[in-house]
Amino acid sequence: MSTIGEKIRERRIELGMTQEELAKRVGYTSRSTINKVEMSQRDVTHSMIIKYAQALHTTPSYLMGWYDEEDEKLIKAYHDADRKNQAIVRQLLDIDESNKEE
Repeated sequence: MSTIGEKIRERRIELGMTQEELAKRVGYTSRSTINKVEMSQRDVTHSMIIKYAQALHTTPSYLMGWYDEEDEKLIKAYHDADRKNQAIVRQLLDIDESNKEE
């Protein structure tokens, strides 16, 4: 089972995002904190898990590993889909995109 740091790193890399970019998106001033989180050298608070999930376009449950095998397949399929199909899924799920950074 992956740690939250490993999940954050995995998702960040999937998005082609640097540690510095992620740091800015969650409100840190440097990438060193992201590195510590990814290496499981720093705990992540509940409020920060939410910020990480938003910045990484995923859910807190995914980062925490609170999903079953079917959920994981659906999440992976969504992440692998192109933007048009992701938009269709968000529309079907009635997800508010007003706060999403493209």
